[in-house]
Amino acid sequence: MSRIYANKQYLLATAEQLERGIQFSPEQMEFWGTILRRIAEGESSEVVLNLKRRAGEKKVDEDKRRRISFVLHLVASYYNPFIDPRLSPEEQPQKLTLEESIFKVLPEVPKIMGDGHKYEYDQIRDWWYDNDKKHMQSPLRNRFDADNPFP
Repeated sequence: MSRIYANKQYLLATAEQLERGIQFSPEQMEFWGTILRRIAEGESSEVVLNLKRRAGEKKVDEDKRRRISFVLHLVASYYNPFIDPRLSPEEQPQKLTLEESIFKVLPEVPKIMGDGHKYEYDQIRDWWYDNDKKHMQSPLRNRFDADNPFP
């Protein structure tokens, strides 16, 4: 997830917390006190809230990373499927090997990536083993996860 997307998600969660009347923790109060003080003293809210892209940061790169995250999420869903306690053992998803999981997802990758390239097994495997993408290997994701594939 891009830094900007993560910050927007945090702001939305904070707004929801305020709307529901849920009290801030002391750390949150200190954080928001500092943020509001900086804005009141004339700093740009986009800069203070870290919502502005820096030099070299592009939305297209963020979108590509989100799509890669979705591909790895799908691979993880086959490789390490979530075991739902509500389902009987016969209804649980079958666990596949990493190779089988990648091959199962591979036909959908060009559509997911949407860039007209043909993707091969080795490319997906390289994404899987990339240390920068290890956090994308979970079959369970939420809106606060780094590189959340679900906008």
